[in-house]
Amino acid sequence: MTLPTAIVVGTDESPAGKAALTAATELAAATGARVVAVHVRAVPASVEAGYMDASGVVEDAFTEIERELDDDVARVRQATGVEVELRHVHADTAAHGIDLVADEVGAGLIVVGSVGHSLIGTLLLGSVTNQLVRHSPHAVLVVRPPS
Repeated sequence: MTLPTAIVVGTDESPAGKAALTAATELAAATGARVVAVHVRAVPASVEAGYMDASGVVEDAFTEIERELDDDVARVRQATGVEVELRHVHADTAAHGIDLVADEVGAGLIVVGSVGHSLIGTLLLGSVTNQLVRHSPHAVLVVRPPS
């Protein structure tokens, strides 16, 4: 197995997203890989189609999350010395957005967090992690946040 030269990490402000960012930067520090952190703006179809007039609320929420992620990435850079590029992308689903960036940068690995949903919760709600593990052409490392 060859070590990845680029690692894409799907992240958000959840404990699972933060754990994924930490794991990706630790791997990069050990291997010399570059890290591209991805936050996907997956807007609910009902808002995009105009069925709900919540675009201002959604935009405010994304802006706040992105500001917090910028701070998280700056802390990780300072703590590890690893250069992390943060991208905020628009896509229909988070999994699709992460895969698109992984394709674009030639990622050898995608790192994502898992919150450990029950089987029923995963079947009903789906999950970004589940979609990536099952459908991504890239290797996927799943990490759990510390309990």
